[in-house]
Amino acid sequence: TVGDYFIMKMTEGNGYCSQRFDEKKMLADSVGLDFSIYHFARPNRNLPEAEADYVAKMYKKKNLKCDIFLDFEEYISLNNGNIDYEACAEWCERFFIRLRKKIPNVDKKIYSSYTFLTYLQGKSYATLWLAAYPYNGNFVDFEAFYNGLPAKYKEKYFEVCDIWQFSSKYKNVKICDGYLDINAKKIN
Repeated sequence: TVGDYFIMKMTEGNGYCSQRFDEKKMLADSVGLDFSIYHFARPNRNLPEAEADYVAKMYKKKNLKCDIFLDFEEYISLNNGNIDYEACAEWCERFFIRLRKKIPNVDKKIYSSYTFLTYLQGKSYATLWLAAYPYNGNFVDFEAFYNGLPAKYKEKYFEVCDIWQFSSKYKNVKICDGYLDINAKKIN
């Protein structure tokens, strides 16, 4: 079954709030779309506790009652340039520990790459949301496009995630004039 669901950026780091957030929230409300928000992490610049405090402050200021995803795409590196997955996972864990002190019962939901989500498997996250674009052509019919994707991608990606963002070229004029990222959710 296809359904519309909106995940929009609210915050980044420990001081940026999307200038278009209120407009997008009003638009989602006006067309009856359920939505969640995401926070873009800046682990190489800020402590996770500072970012969690900022997210909680803005969440409460905007009187939200929706899910929160942590968008973790800026990785912490080792001295040799390789990604330090353990340090990244620790940063995320500290973020959620602090966020839960400010907003009780918030689920641990994270958006990231295939490699990092594979590392996080089994580490008690409520939802893992994957960014992976095997084909990124323009389209307007979500169901036909998704059903046309090769099964090998669906099998591989849904092994490590609950939600898969598979394109950034979806057009839905109900929502906006530009392109949207589009996701599929695993149904058990």
